[in-house]
Amino acid sequence: MGLPAKFVGRWVADGNVMQTGYPGSSFSFCVTGATAITMQISNATRIAYRLDDDDYQVLPTLSSGTVRIQGLSRDTHHIKVVTCTSHTTWDGTNYASVSDISVDTGYIYAPKSSKRKILVFGDSITEGWCADDSFTSAPDCAWWNVLSDDLSLDVTPVGIGGIGYEHTSNGDYPAISATPSYIENINKNTVVNDADFDIVLLELGVNDWKSKTEIDFDYLSAVYSF
Repeated sequence: MGLPAKFVGRWVADGNVMQTGYPGSSFSFCVTGATAITMQISNATRIAYRLDDDDYQVLPTLSSGTVRIQGLSRDTHHIKVVTCTSHTTWDGTNYASVSDISVDTGYIYAPKSSKRKILVFGDSITEGWCADDSFTSAPDCAWWNVLSDDLSLDVTPVGIGGIGYEHTSNGDYPAISATPSYIENINKNTVVNDADFDIVLLELGVNDWKSKTEIDFDYLSAVYSF
């Protein structure tokens, strides 16, 4: 039957368990008549949730366990959960996973997808690095998530720190101009079809600028080729 939620981002389905290796993957659901929500989430380095239009609440870091949201009124509520995981390989061995979402009473259901879907390719800025003024990744505070909430759009972020068109400062991930490229690698083992997106945004180039004193032909060639 699957989990009663809408999953946005680069998620992989493993039976009824949803797994992701990318910071900012999110899921949302609606509840009616419930006073408490229970979720089983594993291997997340940061979990932040938003109740209706309130500010995000960051939950204590856990590697595996039960997450509870309590004290709800029995009205209808919309909950969005933004996860973060430590991505160090392409293989998904460090995936964060969601295995259960349930309520104590009432019922739970997945909201509809937005009419327009946006895909963002980016570096640590898209990843949400230091977005909450700490030296960690906080994708719930990232610019694209503000855009997503303000305009009620489904935004899939693919942010990898250190990535650029030509240069990469992240030894685990290649640049766009490499073979195989950054784009070819991020498409491995995902259930996302890029053809389903209406808008693609590129937040790239900062790491290239950091490594150069001027924009040269190699950089322009990599941008044009991409």
